[in-house]
Amino acid sequence: MSKTINTVLGPIKAEDLGKTLMHEHLIYRFCEFQGDSTWGSFDKLNCIKENMK
Repeated sequence: MSKTINTVLGPIKAEDLGKTLMHEHLIYRFCEFQGDSTWGSFDKLNCIKENMK
């Protein structure tokens, strides 16, 4: 049984996928987001330093 990958154009066989680029979310909110005050202030420079370790 072949595994399938769901794409925006529909499902395809995993072996037909080919090379892909990795995609990671290192920051889970965007700069100066004001919608959730429970996050506290956002230090963009510190966030970049922490994620580049």
